Amino acid sequence: LVSFVSGGTPQIAIEFARRVVPSNVKPSFEEVEEAMRQVKGS
Repeated sequence: LVSFVSGGTPQIAIEFARRVVPSNVKPSFEEVEEAMRQVKGS
């Protein structure tokens, strides 16, 4: 959130958020990329 508010791209903000999620529930980089593609396509 801070990254996005500071002018970062949504993708960078998402990656920073993904890094703090516990590893047992953290989505892979590829899963996040696919989810972003789906959102952009809708």
